[in-house]
Amino acid sequence: SLHDALPISDEKNGRACYLGRISGAQLANLYTEHKSALFTLNIRNYIGDNLTNKTIRRTAIESPTEFFYFNNGISALARRVEPDPEDRTGRTLKCENFSVVNGAQTIRSLNKAHIDKPFEVKNVQVLIRLTEVEAKKTQSQQEFLDNVTKYNNTQNSIRVSDFRSNDKVQYDIMKRFEALPAVEGKKFLYKNKRSGEREAGRIVIGMEEFVKTIFAFMFGPDDVFGGTGYLFDATKEGGYVRLFGDGRELLPSLS
Repeated sequence: SLHDALPISDEKNGRACYLGRISGAQLANLYTEHKSALFTLNIRNYIGDNLTNKTIRRTAIESPTEFFYFNNGISALARRVEPDPEDRTGRTLKCENFSVVNGAQTIRSLNKAHIDKPFEVKNVQVLIRLTEVEAKKTQSQQEFLDNVTKYNNTQNSIRVSDFRSNDKVQYDIMKRFEALPAVEGKKFLYKNKRSGEREAGRIVIGMEEFVKTIFAFMFGPDDVFGGTGYLFDATKEGGYVRLFGDGRELLPSLS
């Protein structure tokens, strides 16, 4: 059942797309019924209980009403999509050859959460984009299918350090570097946000390398050598709070 479904048609290419909400419990039941066949056109199935998938499960159980806002949703394809004549509300769509091309991790995690806490997961709502495609397998149609799968599963990677780029403490460091005198005619630039732009005529200091260096100097290199996960963990057990305090104001020790 799709709630608030908004149909978008592409008559020239014989395609239609529906945007709406689907319940987490329904997605969990779909997986229970169809298993990995639900992801026929996806480039991968469930990749295991990594940190991201554990977080999805925890959000579904502990913050079900906020899940819709935190999750990117799922994208699916179907050979034919039409309203179910038995549902007078128009909220049920019948799909043939339904396949999820992006969202296997979300669905499998919801299924696991539903097994543990079915009452909580019934309140989860998930954004869904459902695209109807032609049944005939022409070359152009196959290219379209390949591109839908490719582009729905292609995105720039996010580093854990990126989540700290907007902290007040990082902005404060940036202003301090700006205030430093020039060296051989070059001013300092503290890049608290990653970008591919070249900064000619500036002495560029990257946030990740800077924090690694300061942490190694103050506490030793062991945690830095192990990666940035601990270093940019802003929880009370993480290295970021150990170095910068609560993330809003610089500690006096960092002059």
